[in-house]
Amino acid sequence: MGGHGANAGLRDAAIGILLALAGILVWAQVVRTVVLPPVAQAIGAYLVVWLPLAIATLVAWRRAGMPRAGTLPADTLPAETRSDASADSRPALVPLAFRPIDLLWGVGVALVLRGVAAAIEIAVLGRMSGSGVQLEVDPATAWLALVVAPILVGPFVEEWFFRGLVVPAVRDSAVASGAGSRTAAAIGVVVSAVLFGLLHTVEAPTPATALVTGASAFAFGLAAGALAVLTGRLGGAIIAHAVYNGLLVALLVG
Repeated sequence: MGGHGANAGLRDAAIGILLALAGILVWAQVVRTVVLPPVAQAIGAYLVVWLPLAIATLVAWRRAGMPRAGTLPADTLPAETRSDASADSRPALVPLAFRPIDLLWGVGVALVLRGVAAAIEIAVLGRMSGSGVQLEVDPATAWLALVVAPILVGPFVEEWFFRGLVVPAVRDSAVASGAGSRTAAAIGVVVSAVLFGLLHTVEAPTPATALVTGASAFAFGLAAGALAVLTGRLGGAIIAHAVYNGLLVALLVG
């Protein structure tokens, strides 16, 4: 991606993450001051995050011509490997492609990172999620809180944004600034993981919880970003995210 394309991708990503963070803070204030049904509170809490991320990514995809799933178009490659015309006008993207091997990669990464998260929890809190804790979920919102948000919609939207847009946008910006392709890819993965961790700490009730949540999300972000970069598609990262969250749900309700 050339200077124009890199700037466009970074701008889309920055707008998406800033609006999501602002949405979380604003919605938290709304639910403290306005009496809303539990379902409305839950749906609103997710939408203020999902909509900015999805819209920002969709804008970038439309600018790049909506690459087909299952392909690796020129726009997903580092800027140094593309023509000047393409690099100057289009943002980087990672396609929403799935292959059978992604199931293996996704489940494997999820299992490893759930173990990492457990180690972080024990080190900071002295216990794992679900250990001696009874999860109380409103029956009216259980379907959303336990299935739709963490397993179905959340992984798709968040991976589409963080690994599908942020990683390649930062990577190509680094390449345009003179970094080598591998260094630039690593920078993209790390920046994406940092932002991913930050987004998950905004509503943490205590510093210890924020540390656990942020560190766990950062570690997962590193793994998911590396998976997206190495495979050139989002299938494995999305599956890993869904399984990772599903394992946490199982621990909490089990």
